[in-house]
Amino acid sequence: MPRASDDAEAALTGRMARVQVDLDQVATEALRPAALLVGVIFVVFAIQNWVSYPPDARAVVVPYNVGLVVIGFTLYGVCRRITLSTRGIHLAATGLAFAVLGQIMVTTLYGLNPLFTFFVAILLITSGSSVLASGWAAMIVAVVVATWAVVASRVLPGELLALHSLVMFTSTGVAAVIHVGRRRSRARIVELRAGDARRELALQRAFAEAVELRTGDARRELALQHALAEADEARRELDRKVEERTAALRAELAERERLEAQLRHAQKLEAVGRLAGGIAHDFNNLLTVLRLSYMTISDAGASAEELADARRDASDATDRAASLTHDLLAFARKQTLQRASVAVVDVLGAVERMARRVAEATIRVEVQIAPDVGDVIADRHQIEQVLLNLAINACDAMDNRGTLTITADAIELGVPEAERRRLRPGAYVRIAVTDTGTGMDAATRRSLFEPFFTTKEVGRGTGQGLAIARAIVVDRHGGSLSFDSAADRGTTFVIRIPIDGPRPRPATA
Repeated sequence: MPRASDDAEAALTGRMARVQVDLDQVATEALRPAALLVGVIFVVFAIQNWVSYPPDARAVVVPYNVGLVVIGFTLYGVCRRITLSTRGIHLAATGLAFAVLGQIMVTTLYGLNPLFTFFVAILLITSGSSVLASGWAAMIVAVVVATWAVVASRVLPGELLALHSLVMFTSTGVAAVIHVGRRRSRARIVELRAGDARRELALQRAFAEAVELRTGDARRELALQHALAEADEARRELDRKVEERTAALRAELAERERLEAQLRHAQKLEAVGRLAGGIAHDFNNLLTVLRLSYMTISDAGASAEELADARRDASDATDRAASLTHDLLAFARKQTLQRASVAVVDVLGAVERMARRVAEATIRVEVQIAPDVGDVIADRHQIEQVLLNLAINACDAMDNRGTLTITADAIELGVPEAERRRLRPGAYVRIAVTDTGTGMDAATRRSLFEPFFTTKEVGRGTGQGLAIARAIVVDRHGGSLSFDSAADRGTTFVIRIPIDGPRPRPATA
């Protein structure tokens, strides 16, 4: 019970402090009559010295007596009004003793005090025994004896000096005996008061413990019942919150999946809308070729070579129209993940055709494919969606002026590089989409992969769609999507797709 022990110790300390205050008050009250006696005695001495002393001695001694009268009555008045501290009592007693000693020595030097040794002995016994601190008492005795010795050696002959020294030695011993007795009495008083305080505290503590024992069982029973009720209520509240949170998480997950599917489809339709302009122009050209070919075939005067060229042009135009229709429908329809071995060259070829239809004439489109790029296990349409989305963003970033570069090569990721990118080591196809546009500032780079984040103004589509792009590449194909960009320095997005298909991703901290 450290708290109870600390409280008891504090209470005992407080009571002993009050004992010390009481002792200081007793000492102050003992000092008060001594100060009054000094004042009264030296009033008499001042009158007697004025009458009996010669003028030269009277001019010095009488003012000194008057000063002692002032000191005595002043100290008496102070002691009546306040209780001095222990240090204040020692200072006052020492000052009073030294002042009286000074008066005795002055009259002795004038040869007017033949009994000075006896006066000093009385002063020694009085002051040395009244000061309870041994250090202060020893200091007073030492100063008094030393002062007496200096003066006595000047005014006393040898035989009287030895006799007076015996008196001083005896008075010093008496002062020491009285001082020790008073100190022991004071210590005994403190000890008795401390014992009373300890016994009183022990009695109070025993009474409190008895009361505590009588009421402890009832309190513990009530506390146990209260704790059981709170635990039961907390368990029910926890069950309710768990059920509510589980239902909310299920609803949130379902809503997120629904919104993600809608967003992905909306991005596809946005891309289809961007493609519509270019495809309409291509269809118009193809229809023109078909019309001219039909007119040539219908012309009765056409030669066999012209007819063959017309049929060939019509067939080529029909194939190109079918290819355009296939690309558009394959990209726009909703679909589930369908992995298969896909030639990277075919994917980039389709993306290049669609990118050229989307890009303005002022944008230069370059596609560079390494000869060893090979195939990947992936969903072709989703990879095309990601690449076309990056291409459209690049065109917007360049404000329809600049160069769009798409490169592809095969790489091998070692263990350190793979761990840094949170991939498994092995062979990957790396596809980079680079533009010469405005680049991105720090705020845009921080928010780039947040869902629904966009830098486009209202009415210009669903946004950059990079959250969906990263989900397709990272979560569904086991690859990675990174970027490098700075303001006014363009942007490069890099996709890494494993050549032999995705595997379960390792757990990361």
